[in-house]
Amino acid sequence: MATAVDTAVVGAGLIGLATAHALCRDGQGRVALFDRGLPGSGDSGRSFSMVRRHYSNPVTARLAMAGTRTIVDWSDEVGAGDSGYVRCGYLLAVPERLVEACRGNIEMLRGLGLDTRFLGPDEIAEAEPLLALDGIAGAAYEPDGGFADAQKMCTGWFAVASSRGLEAHLGTSVLITVIRNPVQLAKTLASLDQLSNGRLIVGVGVGGAHVPEAVFGVASVIYVVCPPTVAAIHRFSHLTRLLQREEMTNLPIQVILNRFTSNRFGDISVAQFEKSIGRDVRHKIPNDYALISASQNQGKAAVLMEPKSKFSVALSDMLRSDLGTESARGVPKRRSFLGIGY
Repeated sequence: MATAVDTAVVGAGLIGLATAHALCRDGQGRVALFDRGLPGSGDSGRSFSMVRRHYSNPVTARLAMAGTRTIVDWSDEVGAGDSGYVRCGYLLAVPERLVEACRGNIEMLRGLGLDTRFLGPDEIAEAEPLLALDGIAGAAYEPDGGFADAQKMCTGWFAVASSRGLEAHLGTSVLITVIRNPVQLAKTLASLDQLSNGRLIVGVGVGGAHVPEAVFGVASVIYVVCPPTVAAIHRFSHLTRLLQREEMTNLPIQVILNRFTSNRFGDISVAQFEKSIGRDVRHKIPNDYALISASQNQGKAAVLMEPKSKFSVALSDMLRSDLGTESARGVPKRRSFLGIGY
Protein backbone atom coordinates (compact mmCIF):
# COMPACT_ATOMS: atom_id res chain seq x y z
CA MET A 1 0.00 0.00 0.00
CA ALA A 2 1.41 3.40 -0.97
CA THR A 3 2.20 5.76 1.91
CA ALA A 4 3.25 9.39 1.54
CA VAL A 5 5.35 11.46 3.93
CA ASP A 6 6.40 15.08 3.64
CA THR A 7 10.06 14.41 4.44
CA ALA A 8 12.11 11.21 4.52
CA VAL A 9 15.35 11.43 6.49
CA VAL A 10 17.96 8.75 5.78
CA GLY A 11 20.40 8.10 8.62
CA ALA A 12 19.87 8.15 12.38
CA GLY A 13 23.18 9.79 13.21
CA LEU A 14 23.84 13.29 14.51
CA ILE A 15 22.86 15.13 11.32
CA GLY A 16 19.87 12.93 10.49
CA LEU A 17 18.39 13.05 13.98
CA ALA A 18 19.03 16.78 14.40
CA THR A 19 17.16 17.31 11.11
CA ALA A 20 14.31 14.98 12.02
CA HIS A 21 13.97 16.61 15.45
CA ALA A 22 13.85 20.13 13.95
CA LEU A 23 11.23 19.12 11.37
CA CYS A 24 9.00 17.51 14.01
CA ARG A 25 9.52 20.39 16.43
CA ASP A 26 8.50 22.95 13.80
CA GLY A 27 5.46 20.97 12.65
CA GLN A 28 6.69 20.30 9.11
CA GLY A 29 4.19 17.54 8.31
CA ARG A 30 4.83 13.80 8.37
CA VAL A 31 8.49 12.92 8.88
CA ALA A 32 9.93 9.44 8.40
CA LEU A 33 13.38 8.30 9.54
CA PHE A 34 15.24 5.37 7.98
CA ASP A 35 18.40 3.70 9.27
CA ARG A 36 19.88 0.24 8.80
CA GLY A 37 20.74 0.14 12.50
CA LEU A 38 19.75 2.00 15.67
CA PRO A 39 20.06 5.69 16.57
CA GLY A 40 23.74 6.58 16.84
CA SER A 41 24.91 3.08 15.89
CA GLY A 42 27.11 4.29 13.03
CA ASP A 43 30.03 6.70 12.90
CA SER A 44 28.20 9.32 15.01
CA GLY A 45 28.05 7.00 18.00
CA ARG A 46 31.78 6.31 17.72
CA SER A 47 32.74 9.98 17.60
CA PHE A 48 34.61 11.44 20.58
CA SER A 49 32.40 14.52 20.05
CA MET A 50 34.87 17.39 20.25
CA VAL A 51 33.17 20.75 20.77
CA ARG A 52 35.07 23.61 19.16
CA ARG A 53 34.37 26.62 16.97
CA HIS A 54 37.87 27.44 15.79
CA TYR A 55 37.66 27.23 11.98
CA SER A 56 39.32 29.26 9.24
CA ASN A 57 36.10 29.57 7.25
CA PRO A 58 33.60 32.06 8.76
CA VAL A 59 30.62 30.12 7.43
CA THR A 60 31.80 26.92 9.13
CA ALA A 61 32.61 28.86 12.29
CA ARG A 62 29.09 30.33 12.45
CA LEU A 63 27.57 26.88 12.00
CA ALA A 64 29.79 25.52 14.78
CA MET A 65 28.79 28.39 17.06
CA ALA A 66 25.10 27.71 16.47
CA GLY A 67 25.58 23.98 17.03
CA THR A 68 27.52 24.58 20.22
CA ARG A 69 24.65 26.65 21.62
CA THR A 70 22.39 23.61 21.21
CA ILE A 71 24.92 21.36 22.95
CA VAL A 72 25.54 23.74 25.87
CA ASP A 73 21.86 24.68 26.35
CA TRP A 74 20.52 21.18 25.67
CA SER A 75 17.72 21.19 28.24
CA ASP A 76 16.24 24.38 26.75
CA GLU A 77 16.95 23.52 23.11
CA VAL A 78 15.85 19.85 23.13
CA GLY A 79 14.18 19.16 26.45
CA ALA A 80 15.08 15.51 27.08
CA GLY A 81 18.25 13.87 28.36
CA ASP A 82 21.52 15.78 28.11
CA SER A 83 24.34 16.29 25.63
CA GLY A 84 27.12 15.14 27.97
CA TYR A 85 28.91 18.46 27.43
CA VAL A 86 32.12 18.92 29.45
CA ARG A 87 33.89 22.30 29.33
CA CYS A 88 37.65 21.76 29.32
CA GLY A 89 38.87 24.30 26.76
CA TYR A 90 40.26 23.88 23.23
CA LEU A 91 43.90 24.58 22.38
CA LEU A 92 45.32 24.65 18.83
CA ALA A 93 49.13 24.88 18.95
CA VAL A 94 51.07 26.23 15.94
CA PRO A 95 54.76 26.53 14.95
CA GLU A 96 56.47 29.86 14.31
CA ARG A 97 55.65 29.93 10.59
CA LEU A 98 51.89 29.77 11.29
CA VAL A 99 51.72 32.32 14.12
CA GLU A 100 50.56 35.23 11.97
CA ALA A 101 47.95 33.11 10.21
CA CYS A 102 46.70 31.91 13.60
CA ARG A 103 46.48 35.48 14.92
CA GLY A 104 44.57 36.56 11.81
CA ASN A 105 42.12 33.71 12.18
CA ILE A 106 41.54 34.55 15.84
CA GLU A 107 40.71 38.15 14.92
CA MET A 108 38.21 36.92 12.33
CA LEU A 109 36.55 34.66 14.91
CA ARG A 110 36.47 37.38 17.56
CA GLY A 111 34.71 39.56 14.99
CA LEU A 112 32.01 36.87 14.83
CA GLY A 113 31.59 37.05 18.61
CA LEU A 114 33.63 34.00 19.64
CA ASP A 115 35.53 34.04 22.94
CA THR A 116 39.00 33.07 21.75
CA ARG A 117 42.51 34.48 22.11
CA PHE A 118 46.15 33.88 21.25
CA LEU A 119 48.47 32.37 23.87
CA GLY A 120 52.24 32.60 23.92
CA PRO A 121 54.44 29.69 25.12
CA ASP A 122 54.37 30.82 28.78
CA GLU A 123 50.57 31.13 28.73
CA ILE A 124 50.27 27.71 27.07
CA ALA A 125 52.33 26.17 29.87
CA GLU A 126 50.01 27.75 32.42
CA ALA A 127 46.87 26.53 30.65
CA GLU A 128 48.22 23.00 30.04
CA PRO A 129 51.31 22.17 32.17
CA LEU A 130 51.70 18.66 30.72
CA LEU A 131 52.10 19.83 27.11
CA ALA A 132 55.64 19.70 25.68
CA LEU A 133 56.42 23.02 24.00
CA ASP A 134 59.13 21.89 21.56
CA GLY A 135 58.48 23.60 18.23
CA ILE A 136 55.41 25.44 19.53
CA ALA A 137 55.40 29.23 19.16
CA GLY A 138 51.82 29.95 20.16
CA ALA A 139 48.28 28.65 20.22
CA ALA A 140 44.67 29.61 19.68
CA TYR A 141 42.73 29.12 22.90
CA GLU A 142 38.97 28.72 23.18
CA PRO A 143 38.01 28.44 26.88
CA ASP A 144 34.49 27.15 26.22
CA GLY A 145 35.67 24.28 24.02
CA GLY A 146 35.33 20.73 25.27
CA PHE A 147 33.57 17.52 24.39
CA ALA A 148 30.08 16.03 24.45
CA ASP A 149 28.47 12.58 24.19
CA ALA A 150 27.19 11.91 20.66
CA GLN A 151 25.28 8.80 21.75
CA LYS A 152 23.34 10.77 24.36
CA MET A 153 22.58 13.47 21.81
CA CYS A 154 21.27 10.96 19.28
CA THR A 155 19.10 9.28 21.91
CA GLY A 156 17.69 12.62 23.12
CA TRP A 157 16.81 13.88 19.65
CA PHE A 158 15.24 10.53 18.74
CA ALA A 159 13.11 10.43 21.91
CA VAL A 160 11.75 13.95 21.51
CA ALA A 161 11.13 13.59 17.76
CA SER A 162 9.32 10.29 18.35
CA SER A 163 7.06 11.94 20.91
CA ARG A 164 6.16 14.50 18.26
CA GLY A 165 5.14 12.02 15.60
CA LEU A 166 8.39 10.84 13.97
CA GLU A 167 7.81 7.62 12.00
CA ALA A 168 10.94 5.54 12.60
CA HIS A 169 11.95 2.68 10.30
CA LEU A 170 14.98 1.20 12.04
CA GLY A 171 16.79 -1.84 10.70
CA THR A 172 15.94 -0.63 7.20
CA SER A 173 18.69 -0.20 4.61
CA VAL A 174 18.33 2.45 1.90
CA LEU A 175 19.63 2.05 -1.66
CA ILE A 176 19.82 5.01 -4.03
CA THR A 177 18.73 3.82 -7.45
CA VAL A 178 18.45 6.96 -9.59
CA ILE A 179 21.50 6.10 -11.72
CA ARG A 180 20.45 2.58 -12.69
CA ASN A 181 18.84 1.44 -15.92
CA PRO A 182 15.03 1.37 -15.40
CA VAL A 183 14.59 -2.19 -16.69
CA GLN A 184 17.47 -3.49 -14.58
CA LEU A 185 16.08 -1.57 -11.60
CA ALA A 186 12.62 -3.14 -12.00
CA LYS A 187 14.13 -6.63 -12.10
CA THR A 188 16.26 -5.91 -9.03
CA LEU A 189 13.32 -4.53 -7.04
CA ALA A 190 11.15 -7.51 -7.96
CA SER A 191 13.86 -9.90 -6.78
CA LEU A 192 14.38 -8.01 -3.52
CA ASP A 193 10.65 -7.92 -2.85
CA GLN A 194 10.48 -11.68 -3.35
CA LEU A 195 13.53 -12.43 -1.21
CA SER A 196 12.38 -10.13 1.62
CA ASN A 197 8.89 -11.64 1.69
CA GLY A 198 7.21 -8.39 0.74
CA ARG A 199 9.17 -6.10 3.06
CA LEU A 200 10.70 -3.96 0.31
CA ILE A 201 9.85 -0.25 0.43
CA VAL A 202 10.27 1.71 -2.80
CA GLY A 203 10.66 5.45 -2.25
CA VAL A 204 9.87 7.92 -5.02
CA GLY A 205 10.73 11.58 -4.58
CA VAL A 206 9.40 14.70 -6.30
CA GLY A 207 11.83 17.29 -7.63
CA GLY A 208 13.95 18.47 -10.53
CA ALA A 209 16.17 16.52 -12.87
CA HIS A 210 18.45 13.95 -11.32
CA VAL A 211 22.14 14.75 -11.23
CA PRO A 212 23.18 11.87 -13.54
CA GLU A 213 20.65 12.93 -16.19
CA ALA A 214 21.20 16.68 -15.88
CA VAL A 215 24.98 16.69 -15.46
CA PHE A 216 26.56 13.44 -16.57
CA GLY A 217 24.61 13.59 -19.81
CA VAL A 218 26.32 16.81 -20.93
CA ALA A 219 29.64 16.76 -19.06
CA SER A 220 32.84 16.18 -21.00
CA VAL A 221 35.20 15.73 -18.05
CA ILE A 222 35.05 14.95 -14.32
CA TYR A 223 37.30 17.06 -12.11
CA VAL A 224 38.13 15.57 -8.71
CA VAL A 225 39.33 18.46 -6.54
CA CYS A 226 41.18 17.49 -3.38
CA PRO A 227 44.12 18.41 -1.14
CA PRO A 228 47.31 16.32 -1.41
CA THR A 229 46.69 14.34 1.79
CA VAL A 230 46.45 10.68 2.78
CA ALA A 231 42.76 11.11 3.64
CA ALA A 232 42.06 12.42 0.13
CA ILE A 233 43.75 9.33 -1.36
CA HIS A 234 41.30 7.05 0.43
CA ARG A 235 38.32 9.15 -0.69
CA PHE A 236 39.55 9.20 -4.29
CA SER A 237 39.80 5.40 -4.29
CA HIS A 238 36.19 5.20 -3.08
CA LEU A 239 35.04 7.61 -5.80
CA THR A 240 36.78 5.59 -8.51
CA ARG A 241 35.06 2.41 -7.34
CA LEU A 242 31.72 4.24 -7.28
CA LEU A 243 32.11 5.49 -10.84
CA GLN A 244 33.12 2.06 -12.06
CA ARG A 245 30.14 0.44 -10.33
CA GLU A 246 27.75 2.92 -11.92
CA GLU A 247 29.41 2.55 -15.34
CA MET A 248 30.26 6.23 -15.76
CA THR A 249 33.92 5.81 -16.67
CA ASN A 250 33.25 6.95 -20.21
CA LEU A 251 34.07 10.45 -18.88
CA PRO A 252 37.76 11.22 -18.24
CA ILE A 253 38.65 11.79 -14.59
CA GLN A 254 41.13 14.60 -13.95
CA VAL A 255 42.74 15.15 -10.54
CA ILE A 256 43.10 18.74 -9.32
CA LEU A 257 45.16 19.53 -6.22
CA ASN A 258 43.67 22.37 -4.21
CA ARG A 259 45.26 24.29 -1.30
CA PHE A 260 48.60 23.18 -2.72
CA THR A 261 51.74 24.71 -1.20
CA SER A 262 55.20 23.25 -0.97
CA ASN A 263 55.28 23.22 2.84
CA ARG A 264 51.69 23.03 4.06
CA PHE A 265 51.49 20.94 7.23
CA GLY A 266 49.94 17.52 6.57
CA ASP A 267 50.46 17.57 2.80
CA ILE A 268 52.35 14.83 0.98
CA SER A 269 54.40 15.38 -2.17
CA VAL A 270 52.77 15.42 -5.59
CA ALA A 271 54.85 12.38 -6.61
CA GLN A 272 53.63 10.42 -3.55
CA PHE A 273 50.05 11.45 -4.27
CA GLU A 274 50.24 10.41 -7.93
CA LYS A 275 51.82 7.07 -7.08
CA SER A 276 49.12 6.31 -4.48
CA ILE A 277 46.15 7.04 -6.74
CA GLY A 278 47.73 5.67 -9.91
CA ARG A 279 47.01 8.84 -11.89
CA ASP A 280 48.86 11.97 -12.89
CA VAL A 281 47.85 15.26 -11.32
CA ARG A 282 46.49 17.44 -14.10
CA HIS A 283 46.47 20.84 -12.38
CA LYS A 284 47.37 22.54 -9.10
CA ILE A 285 45.00 25.31 -7.98
CA PRO A 286 46.10 27.59 -5.10
CA ASN A 287 43.36 28.25 -2.60
CA ASP A 288 42.40 31.68 -1.34
CA TYR A 289 40.46 31.28 1.92
CA ALA A 290 39.60 34.97 2.19
CA LEU A 291 38.25 35.11 -1.36
CA ILE A 292 36.31 31.85 -1.06
CA SER A 293 34.79 32.94 2.26
CA ALA A 294 33.75 36.28 0.77
CA SER A 295 32.27 34.43 -2.20
CA GLN A 296 30.20 32.19 0.09
CA ASN A 297 29.06 35.08 2.28
CA GLN A 298 27.98 37.26 -0.65
CA GLY A 299 26.67 34.49 -2.88
CA LYS A 300 28.90 35.53 -5.79
CA ALA A 301 31.37 33.56 -7.89
CA ALA A 302 34.94 34.03 -6.66
CA VAL A 303 36.29 34.36 -10.20
CA LEU A 304 33.92 37.28 -10.84
CA MET A 305 34.68 39.03 -7.56
CA GLU A 306 38.45 39.01 -8.13
CA PRO A 307 39.16 37.84 -11.69
CA LYS A 308 42.88 38.63 -11.42
CA SER A 309 43.57 36.72 -8.20
CA LYS A 310 45.92 33.72 -8.37
CA PHE A 311 42.99 31.39 -7.68
CA SER A 312 40.78 32.88 -10.41
CA VAL A 313 43.55 32.98 -13.02
CA ALA A 314 44.62 29.38 -12.32
CA LEU A 315 41.02 28.14 -12.46
CA SER A 316 40.29 30.02 -15.70
CA ASP A 317 43.50 28.73 -17.33
CA MET A 318 42.63 25.17 -16.31
CA LEU A 319 39.14 25.27 -17.81
CA ARG A 320 40.35 27.00 -20.96
CA SER A 321 43.12 24.46 -21.56
CA ASP A 322 40.93 21.41 -20.90
CA LEU A 323 37.58 22.48 -22.30
CA GLY A 324 38.36 25.23 -24.78
CA THR A 325 35.77 25.97 -27.46
CA GLU A 326 34.71 24.11 -30.55
CA SER A 327 33.08 25.79 -33.50
CA ALA A 328 30.26 24.28 -35.50
CA ARG A 329 29.40 26.39 -38.53
CA GLY A 330 30.83 29.44 -36.84
CA VAL A 331 28.85 28.98 -33.60
CA PRO A 332 30.89 28.21 -30.45
CA LYS A 333 29.96 24.86 -28.93
CA ARG A 334 29.59 24.99 -25.18
CA ARG A 335 31.28 22.29 -23.18
CA SER A 336 30.73 21.50 -19.52
CA PHE A 337 32.30 19.60 -16.65
CA LEU A 338 31.41 17.99 -13.35
CA GLY A 339 33.43 19.02 -10.30
CA ILE A 340 33.63 16.81 -7.21
CA GLY A 341 35.22 18.54 -4.21
CA TYR A 342 37.01 16.86 -1.31
